[in-house]
Amino acid sequence: MLPDARALRQTIEALAFENILRPTPGGWTVGGLTIRAPHRLQASGRLRLLDDPRDATGGVLDADALGAALAKAGHDPGTLLAAMRRSAHFLRAAGPVPADRQSLTGLALEASLIEGHPYHPGFKTRAGFSDADNAAFGPEGGQPIVPVWLAVDPTLVTRAGTDPAQGWAQPGASRFIRGSGATCSATRRCGR
Repeated sequence: MLPDARALRQTIEALAFENILRPTPGGWTVGGLTIRAPHRLQASGRLRLLDDPRDATGGVLDADALGAALAKAGHDPGTLLAAMRRSAHFLRAAGPVPADRQSLTGLALEASLIEGHPYHPGFKTRAGFSDADNAAFGPEGGQPIVPVWLAVDPTLVTRAGTDPAQGWAQPGASRFIRGSGATCSATRRCGR
């Protein structure tokens, strides 16, 4: 499925689930626009479009027509349309899903998972991220992420439950706070 079609389908699915679209036989209406698409209702109550949405004349529906209808119905579609377009752009930039993905592990597998959330209309929006940010920080870019460890005086920390850092640092590993001269370790209190 083409990226723009996927973004539009997911948006219509979400709008129908949220009751922004009014059900009619064979589809929905909003702001004078009739949307028709074969679909099925899932056990979760969400619906899944089985083909591209079409207008009442049978023409393929596009994001601009949906946006105009939402505006006519009193909604502000600007952010939603921007999220749809950004997600479609992201999918185009990511390229096709690797054919050998089932054989991948670790970072290579994470980098190959380009599809995003299956129900969110802005499934790859990442508002505020440029294309360069996506390549550098999104898992699809395949760049390793190195956690930055900060030493904190244990008397200043209140913890409950399990240690979220467990398994990241080696037991007894010493950490240094840049510029402070303080170090901490798992076996010794923080100090200078």
